Amino acid sequence: MPASQLDAIEAQCFVIAELNCHRQDYRHTWIDTLNRLIRKSGGLFNANGDAIDCKDLPILNPAMLKVRRELWPLSRLISARHCKPHDRDAPKCDQCPILVLSILGKYFLVDGGTRTNRRIRDKDDGPHAVVVIEYVPQ
Repeated sequence: MPASQLDAIEAQCFVIAELNCHRQDYRHTWIDTLNRLIRKSGGLFNANGDAIDCKDLPILNPAMLKVRRELWPLSRLISARHCKPHDRDAPKCDQCPILVLSILGKYFLVDGGTRTNRRIRDKDDGPHAVVVIEYVPQ
């Protein structure tokens, strides 16, 4: 198996494990959790000024998504985080990549706000490990 395929599989496994930690109901799957998280604030919003209302978001399923690892500078993380981020900056685990959803050419932080806040506090320019979940319309 080529290294790029293996990397994509490992990134996908990370996404599943990370989102399963955020389930609110034991019957929910990781994709249920992702769909809940992207609608949590009425839609997707980022500090870059991008916004997608809930009514314009597709119900995501695994076949619509491609996952990849990237390294991002702090400035790019800041632009993808929510426009009204929470203020916690003491993450439970600071070693995990940050999850970002790429949809309609825009990037939105899905998981890792506290880790991003810590990086901002410490002026840690990176590069930082990011796993991008890309929506690929079918």
